[in-house]
Amino acid sequence: MTTRAVMLDFDGVLNTPRTWGKFPPEQALDRDKVERVAAWVEAVDAHVVISSAWRTGHALDDLRQFLQGRGFATAWNRVIGVTVSRIFSRRDWEIREYLARHPEIGSFVVLDDMPTLGLDRFGARFIQTNPETGVTEADLDRATAALRRRWRRSGRRAA
Repeated sequence: MTTRAVMLDFDGVLNTPRTWGKFPPEQALDRDKVERVAAWVEAVDAHVVISSAWRTGHALDDLRQFLQGRGFATAWNRVIGVTVSRIFSRRDWEIREYLARHPEIGSFVVLDDMPTLGLDRFGARFIQTNPETGVTEADLDRATAALRRRWRRSGRRAA
């Protein structure tokens, strides 16, 4: 069985500058965006891998709780991991490392607002959100199209 994976950033995807930095941490996530992603993940039968910088300061179970508290009811089942975080690394390298360690992933998409992290190298699998609005239905439509294409693991190209 192959898995569809969503490499998920938080800031600029699940929130906007209006809620950045709120405390407790789950208050920094916009409920409407979390619910939108949760419904989409269920609809496309995907699993979530957290690639957000939030993974460096919070345990996976805490991240699941934050998501669940803002409307991602199935976070415990659908959020399957986090990418590694390495000093002087780029997010695209961390995602590639995760993918290399998980051959069950047959297709993936990256939801993030920052192409400067090397994510533009993923081509159409990189869905860049606008940090001022967070994730939109149009972003998720593009993500659905990308997930429909099976990923070929040959070479370094992930498009």
